[in-house]
Amino acid sequence: MAEHHSTSGQSGILYASCWAGLTSRPQYHGASKLISGGGFDPETDIGDIPGKVIAITGGDGGTGKEIVLQLAKHSPEHIYLLARSDRTTSAAISEIQSIVLSPRLTHISCDLASLASVSQAASSLRSHTSLIHVLINHAGVMAGA
Repeated sequence: MAEHHSTSGQSGILYASCWAGLTSRPQYHGASKLISGGGFDPETDIGDIPGKVIAITGGDGGTGKEIVLQLAKHSPEHIYLLARSDRTTSAAISEIQSIVLSPRLTHISCDLASLASVSQAASSLRSHTSLIHVLINHAGVMAGA
């Protein structure tokens, strides 16, 4: 059963809780470190995750790209980046591959503002893999965008 934490200005607690499912340590280890002032370090607080298939929306820039980078360092089987822009996603994949040896990263085109695009991305993802262990919904649609 998932445990819920009040973030009340401590957004890192929720962030660490998301990572907790990927660690080989006791659940919410990272969150308890944040609460006690110890900080959360994805380099050491996430164990290896071989065999895990990850899909992330918005992994082509900013904090989404950093999430992909940190996960790629822990040996997942594959990370699928669902994002609109071929250019920014290709650049993000190239940058991550220059830092991490042999990560398996695949861009699947997906514009969350278009249900047709989301449906096409889901079909494409199903053609690549039959199982997703971790889904990170990092992107969203901005009103008026």
